[in-house]
Amino acid sequence: MPHLIFDTETTGFPKSWKAPMTDTANWPAIVQLAWQLVDDDFQTLEAGCHIIKCKERISPKAAKVHGITNERCMAEGQPILEVLAEFTKAAKQADRVIAHNLDFDYKVLGASYLRLNKKHPLGGKEKLCTMKSTVDVCQIPGNYGYKWPTLAELYDCLYGEAAMGAHDAGVDVEITRKCLVALRAEGEI
Repeated sequence: MPHLIFDTETTGFPKSWKAPMTDTANWPAIVQLAWQLVDDDFQTLEAGCHIIKCKERISPKAAKVHGITNERCMAEGQPILEVLAEFTKAAKQADRVIAHNLDFDYKVLGASYLRLNKKHPLGGKEKLCTMKSTVDVCQIPGNYGYKWPTLAELYDCLYGEAAMGAHDAGVDVEITRKCLVALRAEGEI
């Protein structure tokens, strides 16, 4: 059963985290989309990572996190229709989709498809969020019990070392894949 691990980097943050993806004005635009189609052992079958030519203004806060500016998008970016077409081909092969903070990436991606009057290719697929499913694995104290681990915290918990290059969608997908390998080895998934 192929799995699709994916991640997005965006122009900013949603106005409301609880809004449905159909509220497309609420959700930021994608500036980078990356994915890996993997087998049951989480070995990569195919991968993609693209900067997207984005006309929307990237907030300074978001640019500081991921390092992608409007100038970089215009210089290096590909049209979103081309990137989503490639992503859709990969998504059609997968039975399960995986992301760290899946709710955010799923809604951002869904809003992007809706803006283009395209069908969301991940609907109806089994979903796994490595952020929500590893709370008890990492056991990081929070205000109300254990908190959701960041991807860097999950990697550190599993490997005992810092993950390098976080907040680049391609790097984050690879870090997530490595976390899945470790989680499988420990019998957590």
